Amino acid sequence: MGSRVVTGLLPRCRLTSPDRLHTCAARLRAMDFATAMPVLHHLRAEVGRDPADVAQAATWIESFLVRRMVCGMGTRAYGTFFVELLKAVAGAGSAPVAPAVASFLLRSQADNGLWPDDERFGEAWTHEPLYRSLRRDRLTMLLRALERAMRGSKHDPVPIPKTLHIEHVMPQNWRAHWPLSSSAEPGTAVEASRDGRLDTIGNLTLLTAKLNQSLSDAAWTVKRPELQWHGLMALNAWLAGHETWDEDAITNRGGSLLTKALAVWPRVA
Repeated sequence: MGSRVVTGLLPRCRLTSPDRLHTCAARLRAMDFATAMPVLHHLRAEVGRDPADVAQAATWIESFLVRRMVCGMGTRAYGTFFVELLKAVAGAGSAPVAPAVASFLLRSQADNGLWPDDERFGEAWTHEPLYRSLRRDRLTMLLRALERAMRGSKHDPVPIPKTLHIEHVMPQNWRAHWPLSSSAEPGTAVEASRDGRLDTIGNLTLLTAKLNQSLSDAAWTVKRPELQWHGLMALNAWLAGHETWDEDAITNRGGSLLTKALAVWPRVA
């Protein structure tokens, strides 16, 4: 089943597409998980399926891939894995397909096929340096998905820009303008703790325009209005109410984003 056929049935679309299957396909392309695309192709091609059933099946597949990606789990077995999943989907016949997908994704407890539960996913989400461990296109997809989830019915119906830039809220070069508390000594565990949180999801956001280096590294009093000006994103609205930005703020925002992530990428209990 060639990629040309898949592309024909699932045309390239923006991540703002209202069709859940198309959204899933766009996100899988952004993450470069082509091995899962034939399953989406099959779901799209089947006539008479309940759209809600297909949407749920796509959500389970996307969740499986995102959770494993965030947890740093291997992809080497995906070729065989998704061939077997395709067989399970085809074997569902006229029965609902989402339960068949969920059962297949839950069957393995080995690392090469495990669907991480909320605890394991949450631990990686809040503590792993995702800026370093994920490719930029994959990390951008995560943040775009969160942006979409955070836009409520009262949010201005402005499309999410195609080109976005990942920005550290607290800069990697923090030492010049982001001093530690007066009681902390350089080189202590406090400094190491700060360094360990810089590349976590709680300290990352998306901007519509890239900040120059001096603004990116500037003190919070200077940088916060710049984030609001260049952001215009729901992701950045949460930052506006913070007079300070420190390790606790990073941890709290990571937890807040995790709540959204669990809703976007749920897992069968």
